[in-house]
Amino acid sequence: MSLLNVKKAVVFAVVSLFVSGCMTTGPNIGKAPGATPPQIVADAENPSARVWDDLSAFGPVPANLETQGQEVCSTLGAGYYAAGYHPRAKDFNGTTIEGGGFLCLKK
Repeated sequence: MSLLNVKKAVVFAVVSLFVSGCMTTGPNIGKAPGATPPQIVADAENPSARVWDDLSAFGPVPANLETQGQEVCSTLGAGYYAAGYHPRAKDFNGTTIEGGGFLCLKK
């Protein structure tokens, strides 16, 4: 893995660590990333937790990003996997995440 990919993976991992509210059932992932990118927001029930605002905005994880998605999601613990991807996902501040964002779910 190149240094740039390692940096991207670290960014994904840091973002993923702040995104909580894991699910055990799959969300309604779109056939393609939505026109409006998902954003990390405060959880309404637990304001210190972070969640994605619109799970249906994620599309499938592209084949060329499956390994990277698995690496990122595995940083959350055993059983997490990349269930979705959006190339223009936004962080908590509304800034586009370089390289996109993964939706990590627990099996």
